[in-house]
Amino acid sequence: MEDNKNKNSQKHSIIIENRSKMQITGVNQVISAQPNVVVVKTNEGGLTISGNDLHVEKLVLEDSYLEVVGSVLAIKYNNNVGKSFFKRLFK
Repeated sequence: MEDNKNKNSQKHSIIIENRSKMQITGVNQVISAQPNVVVVKTNEGGLTISGNDLHVEKLVLEDSYLEVVGSVLAIKYNNNVGKSFFKRLFK
C-alpha cells in the first residue's frame, strides 16, 4: 500500500531534447509502443507521443521513469488511456 502511495505522489515531468529524446517521470505504465506512437499512463493521466522512429530506450517502473527516442512530432494528454472500452462508453 505504501509503495502505491509513493508511486502516485511521484512528480510528473517531461524533458524534450532537440525533439529527438524525451525523459518522462511519473510514468505508471506503458500501454503501447509503436514506431509512430507511444502511449503511456502517468500520474497526470494518459499521454500520447506521436512521431517517427520512436522507441522506448529505457523504462524503470520502480522509479516511474521512461525515456523515448526518435523524432517527436506531438504530445497530447488524454484522461481515458488505460480505461476499458465499456468504462469509456458509459462515462
